[in-house]
Amino acid sequence: FESRKYTLETLPTPGLLNFNLGLDYPAYTGLKDEMIENTGDITVPAGTKANWEFFTRNTEHFEVAFQDSSISLDPVAKDEYVYSQTLMRNDAYVVRVKNSFLQGKDAIEYKIRVIPDSYPLIATTEERDSLTDKHLYFTGEIKDDYGFRKLVFHYFTESSDGSKSGQGEPKAINVPLSADQNQQQFFYHWNLLELNLAPGDQLGYYFEIWDNDGVNGSKSTRTQIQTYNAPTLDELKEDRDEKNETIKDDLEQSLKDAKDFKKELEELRKDLLQKEEMSWQDRKKIEELLKKHETLEKSVENAQKENKNKDQKQSEFSPQKESLIEKQQQLQELMEEMMTDEMREMMDELERLMEELNMEDIQEQVEKMDFSAEDLEKELERALEQFKQLEWETKMEEALDELQKLAEEQEKLSEESTKEDTDSQELKEKQDELEKKFEDWEKEMDKIEELNKDLEDPNAMPDNKEEGEKVKEDMKESSDQLEKDKKKKASDAQKSASEQMKQMAQQMEMMMQQQEAESLEEDMEALRALLENIITLSFDQEELMEDLKVIDKNNPKYIRYAQTQRKLKDDAKMVEDSLFALSKRIIQLQAPVNREIALVNENMKSALDEMGERKTPEVTKHQQYVMTSFNNLALLLDEALKQMQKESSCNKPGTGNCEKPGGMGSKPSTGDMKKMQEALSKQLEEMKKKMEGFNEGKNNAGKNEMSKELAQMAAKQAAIRREIEKMGQKLNEDGSGMGNEMKKIAKEMEDLEKDLVNKKINQETLERQKDILTRLLKAENAERTREMDEQRKSTEAKEQQISNPIKYSEYQEKKKREIEMLRTMPPALKPYYRDRVNNYFNKLGD
Repeated sequence: FESRKYTLETLPTPGLLNFNLGLDYPAYTGLKDEMIENTGDITVPAGTKANWEFFTRNTEHFEVAFQDSSISLDPVAKDEYVYSQTLMRNDAYVVRVKNSFLQGKDAIEYKIRVIPDSYPLIATTEERDSLTDKHLYFTGEIKDDYGFRKLVFHYFTESSDGSKSGQGEPKAINVPLSADQNQQQFFYHWNLLELNLAPGDQLGYYFEIWDNDGVNGSKSTRTQIQTYNAPTLDELKEDRDEKNETIKDDLEQSLKDAKDFKKELEELRKDLLQKEEMSWQDRKKIEELLKKHETLEKSVENAQKENKNKDQKQSEFSPQKESLIEKQQQLQELMEEMMTDEMREMMDELERLMEELNMEDIQEQVEKMDFSAEDLEKELERALEQFKQLEWETKMEEALDELQKLAEEQEKLSEESTKEDTDSQELKEKQDELEKKFEDWEKEMDKIEELNKDLEDPNAMPDNKEEGEKVKEDMKESSDQLEKDKKKKASDAQKSASEQMKQMAQQMEMMMQQQEAESLEEDMEALRALLENIITLSFDQEELMEDLKVIDKNNPKYIRYAQTQRKLKDDAKMVEDSLFALSKRIIQLQAPVNREIALVNENMKSALDEMGERKTPEVTKHQQYVMTSFNNLALLLDEALKQMQKESSCNKPGTGNCEKPGGMGSKPSTGDMKKMQEALSKQLEEMKKKMEGFNEGKNNAGKNEMSKELAQMAAKQAAIRREIEKMGQKLNEDGSGMGNEMKKIAKEMEDLEKDLVNKKINQETLERQKDILTRLLKAENAERTREMDEQRKSTEAKEQQISNPIKYSEYQEKKKREIEMLRTMPPALKPYYRDRVNNYFNKLGD
């Protein structure tokens, strides 16, 4: 508001003058019908209609004089005169009165200063999501002297030269606000994923605020136009390559740290074996190991996050082949499973045991950690090799696409060169640009060759040096002919270069397909042979365990059985080496494979140690654990083999047994798991009857067959359990805890699995199976309810989870309330002082 001052001078006697000033304006809540005597200080907005009512005594004539005119007023009632005028600019008026005593020589002069309605003010800040550039968050503040009509967010697509595309009109999105608050904050989230931007697209955007000026019409103020530039393909590749190098460096450093950690852990284990009490130096070593493990864990987690962010950003702008996307997901899962909860629990347990100073327990815990450290080292080495292989495959696919694109551009240029109305100089510039692109492609192929050499098992690379030289010769010839304005000869050379590039691309594609098929067949054959060896070892271990149960510990055969156990351990070591080498080539193998074989070695070693003491019960316990790990390994390898066979079938033309991602074959439901468990329950009941007959002396010849069936049932139970665990993890991703019931089911299934391995099938086992089925039925009903819930929404596969939009908004709302609380002022303040207080806080905020 601005002041309009009215000065009322004292009238000479006997004339007395009073007046009322009535103000009529929609947004004004100031003075109304207030008697003002002698002086007045009034503030009104522009466009206010002022109604003066003058009251006099002993006055026969009353006159109000303005700058532009003089108006004689007639009384509307006794001693009452009225005059109205709308104020749009500065003005002044004079009041003269007269009667028989006073003839109007004296006057009272008033000046009016009109303040126009000001334009609204707006200021915004922008923040981008920490995980993706396609989520923008805006925080803004708007101010006006009376209020607002609307707040709009505009955006439009720009071309490379900055002009607006389409019809040139920006698209508008209304942003909610409180129209009656003169000063307020607003928050807005812009999801660019909904716009399906292509690499290199540019967007312009701005906010526009409109006030509620009822006199002059609503006025608007815009923020400065900001731009969003989607990265080009070259920028995406450059950024991805930089992040790839960073991730490889992180993995290599983590692998080095893991080796050092394992070495120091082994030295500590040997040192503790020779002591009965822990010294201060030993405590210090353990504390340093705990710190190193914490640093190693952070380094691995950082590599996981970097890889996830890189893949997400790449998928937002540059769609890739389905096979590469699947391998990226498998690699990410492998990296996320490297630091197991078991290893973290071991470190916490070791820290706790240090306080208790129990030397025997500490020695045992350090020995367990030694196996886990070796497993971590293997997983890091495997992840690094798989990462390098995937990087090579991705770059080869891109190089092939780029060569095909160059061939098409060269063919199109050849057709343009045959036209009469084309400019030779312009064609030459395009040809020179293509030649440079081909040279860049050759340099990229040299880099891919270097990446290939860095692999433990390098891939076959195409030898296209001769064809490349021929392409460059044709390109050079076409450029020379265009310089001489011989477009026909230039076109022939360009067509030859295009055909050469197409031939090179075809050879590359055939070589890559052939190599992929051959590699897949070789890996499948190796995996099949390894699976057979593991099954054989499992049966040999079971046979040894059964023989050991019935032999006396003082029998001389005990030593021969110990020798057999040692031979099985040596065979398992060979399986371990083969499995580790194979896991670095086959990305379909899940992370637990190396962990399970490590458990085999650990339990075999413990069994051998106990056999030296001839503690048969402890020996058979460890042997049963060995069989469990062998069965789990067989299941994991079988799943990987089936997946590879399916992939091989999909790659062969004419086969129709490929399942789409997300189908029933890849993502079974809770109902499917219940049906499988019901089938297993029937098998359990039949097996219990067989075992009862066996115990009564019947069907002794079927002992081996029964063992085989039990092993198969344990493998099926393990498969169901793993799917249930995955479902539980998926349900708990949102932090709701809906997957906790699945965890309980998986725990009961694990106990049932142990019973099957130990050939312990009794009434308690059947009751546990019934309890599992009951829980699965409840889980199925809960899943059906979730599917029927109208609040559930489906999202596209490309939609990526954003970091924290809800928390961000909650934080901003809380911040807004705190700011409003700071700006709280007594309601009795007059408009002038209220404005001064607002300006004060605004300056503090600035």
